[in-house]
Amino acid sequence: MGAKGKLLWIFLCTGFWMVSCQTPPERAAKDAPPSEHSPTEPEIVRGDEPESKIDIQKTPEIVPQPSPSLNIESQARAIGAKAGKKGDDKWEISKGDRSLVLTEESRVAELNGTVLFLNEAFIKRDDTLRLGELDYEYTLKPAMYPLALKLGSRRVVIDPGHGGTETGTRNETLGVFEKELNLDVAIRVRYLLEDEGVNVVMTRYDDRVVSLEDRLKIANRAKPALFASIHFNAAPNLKAEGIETYVLTPPIAVSSNDSLSSLRQGRLAGNGFDYANFEIGFLVQRKLISDLQRVDRGLKRARFKVLTELGCPGILIECGFLSNDKEALLVNTPVFRQRLAKSLSEAILELLSQE
Repeated sequence: MGAKGKLLWIFLCTGFWMVSCQTPPERAAKDAPPSEHSPTEPEIVRGDEPESKIDIQKTPEIVPQPSPSLNIESQARAIGAKAGKKGDDKWEISKGDRSLVLTEESRVAELNGTVLFLNEAFIKRDDTLRLGELDYEYTLKPAMYPLALKLGSRRVVIDPGHGGTETGTRNETLGVFEKELNLDVAIRVRYLLEDEGVNVVMTRYDDRVVSLEDRLKIANRAKPALFASIHFNAAPNLKAEGIETYVLTPPIAVSSNDSLSSLRQGRLAGNGFDYANFEIGFLVQRKLISDLQRVDRGLKRARFKVLTELGCPGILIECGFLSNDKEALLVNTPVFRQRLAKSLSEAILELLSQE
């Protein structure tokens, strides 16, 4: 064999060896970790798309990326919405029957007239007025693309906050403890729901201590469609009043009542339902304010222990301020607590009936 023939033979053998050592494409795809859009991760289907009714499943983990736009108008256009000035310091983003009103330099917004809190203030970023990445993902998108909820079950868990030696807040003038009102409202909600054929599990049925860990265990064992924790509020400002509904804070965001970046946390189990939590929290808050005509303190976010590790959507409702003597006098009446229970049970029934 001549010199040229030997060189050709070496080249062919080397090429065959290199090809044989590569991972076949089929195996490479099989061995690769699932991506954000892997078939193993359920896709979130929005309410304005055909055949959009879905079972509430854990949403794919989202790593917020820089917003695909430079200003609030292009952020809105990116999701098929419109944005425009509404007064000196207000902007309105609208799509279909949803309207989100933002106030410059503020975390307070309104969705169809119901107050909600942004993760960060609506401010200029790099000299351009726009929402932060977390609010683009976890507020603007779910606000403009409401989930068509199909909870897939007629079972709910009602959690009366506190109990036993854990009394919660107290109104000294009336001598009433939060734990007592929480349980009273929860029992009223239970009876109203059971009358409509809903299977209700309660984390406590009487005046006893139930740890936060045990409340989570009870909820997750029950595999409910929804978890609702009932509380009453207190504040150093004795004039504070109204109702507020909490859902779990999205990953690495700051909770509504906090402002320190050190309070940011990563993904928790309950964050698998961030989009569903937003829609449920908004609908419940809107219903309670409309029915009871109380001060709207908004849809807020917090990392309350009973919401962090839930295997279902969850909300925590602060039904009024016991630190406000006037509001405490109102919530201490059986008539008001029955109205409160009726409104909350009707909101839950509406959610369960979405088919």
